[in-house]
Formats: sequence, C-alpha cells, structure tokens
Amino acid sequence: MAGTDELIEQRTLVRLEYFRRRGENAPNFKARLTLPNFQPPIRAYFHNAGLAGAFPVKAGDYVELEAKGHLVETIDKLDVSKYLWILAAIWGKEGAKMIDFFGYHGIQRWPGNPCIDSFATANGVIAPRETTSLDEKEVTCEDGAIVLGVEGPYRRTTKSLAYYMNHFPAIHGLSIH
Repeated sequence: MAGTDELIEQRTLVRLEYFRRRGENAPNFKARLTLPNFQPPIRAYFHNAGLAGAFPVKAGDYVELEAKGHLVETIDKLDVSKYLWILAAIWGKEGAKMIDFFGYHGIQRWPGNPCIDSFATANGVIAPRETTSLDEKEVTCEDGAIVLGVEGPYRRTTKSLAYYMNHFPAIHGLSIH
C-alpha cells in the first residue's frame, strides 16, 4: 500500500510546458500544466495578465509552482465531484489570484458532448462574474475562449479521458520551448 507522501506525489504529478508567443496576436499564455492524477484531472493555462503580481516569488522560484499550489488549495476547498475534468485559466487582477474554471460533465461515453459549467475564484473564493454595461456576465477573456476552442476539437479525437489529459493540443500562435 502506498504511503501518504507517495499518494500526495501521485495526486499532484505535474506535466508543465512553457510557451513562446509567435506574434503579437497569439494568445498571451506563459505555460500550461496538467494534473492528470487529480480527481478530477485538471489542465490549467497560465495567462501573463497580472500573473507575476498575483503570485510573487523570491528570486530563483517559479511563479507557475506558486500558482499551481494555489490551484490545488482552491480545488480542495470546492465541491468539484460532479466534473469528469476541469480546464482552468490562472491569472492576476490588481494583485488578486484569479482562476477561471470550466468543469466538464454529463457524458456517458467518450468523447460525447459534455455540459460545461463556468465559475471563477478570486484569492480562492468563488467570485461573482463581473457585470458589463449590458448587464451580462463575463465568462473569460478571448485568449481563454481561443484555448477552449482548441481543447474541445482536440479532445474529440482522443480515445479516452486518460489519453486526453496526458497529451496536449497545439495552439496556433504558441510554440513549446
């Protein structure tokens, strides 16, 4: 039987990739990580907007690891048991640690046509969506919508959730370095 430390290690196993933007119109994401053994599995994208201000680190440390720790702490406080997997965008706003969550559920057979719930947290607490002048609620920024628009078609080409969470789609305008 695995020890507690081994279970924590497996649960928080991280696959991390850094992006290089190929043009000013490319989505402004710094990196993405996947927690494939988390329940539910999570893929998170780190947006450059306010990231360093929200997740300050000492010299030699990585903002992505600080943000990953916040992601895990936040998920542990939420009831996400109905989701089969979660996509997230992590960013900062005036020093606040922001996460846009997209929880996928409601499919019986892979790949299916899942339902998607959207919610956001600020500093680990579920936050009401911002109201625009038309009294509509913001869901995510366009960079986030671009990523969601790539993730969905890619996922439908995969053979299982495990395969999907362990492989990454290419995102136009971003290269891996």
